[in-house]
Amino acid sequence: MKDASLMFPGVLVEVPPPLQEVSLDVVADHVITMKDNKAIGFLPMHPIEHLVLTTTDDAHVAELINRSPDRKGKKIPLATYNEFARSGQNIIPPFLRVRMEDGRVEGHEGRHRAAALHREDPQALLWVAIELLDETGHSAYYTEPPYVPGGPYPSERRRYLGAEDMPRVLIGQFRPIVVEVTPETLWPIVRR
Repeated sequence: MKDASLMFPGVLVEVPPPLQEVSLDVVADHVITMKDNKAIGFLPMHPIEHLVLTTTDDAHVAELINRSPDRKGKKIPLATYNEFARSGQNIIPPFLRVRMEDGRVEGHEGRHRAAALHREDPQALLWVAIELLDETGHSAYYTEPPYVPGGPYPSERRRYLGAEDMPRVLIGQFRPIVVEVTPETLWPIVRR
């Protein structure tokens, strides 16, 4: 089942449904931004998994999830992050940029929001947008058979990437930690 959100009057954008009662909101702006960034969809992930994939060590994870101020100052509560999303002050959801060939994380966003969700409910899951990178390091969101002279234009034969193209493991951006994922749980970004 897909949820929906209005970005502009009369324009309906499908958004992933909340994963549980306590959640980090995903709004239409997030989906539109990630579609523009060539993300293939949103993967449910435990906040700690997102954090270990994007930090240098466990001490950094502990600093983020601890309720005390950290190197960036006072911690922002989950409700404030959700208000930023609903008001349009934040249009980028948590995401991971992942190499298709081996699952290595090459970029990220959303550590502090993941930590805020974990502080609110340590059992909660969050939606993390996934951008797949090809062998050249560029975002890839479709495959296209080679052009055949006299045949249809390649753009008419695109296959958009989805769960079947996701690596089954993700490797940390800054340390060699491995997190198993279930690609079949991907909420795809619809392209027409």
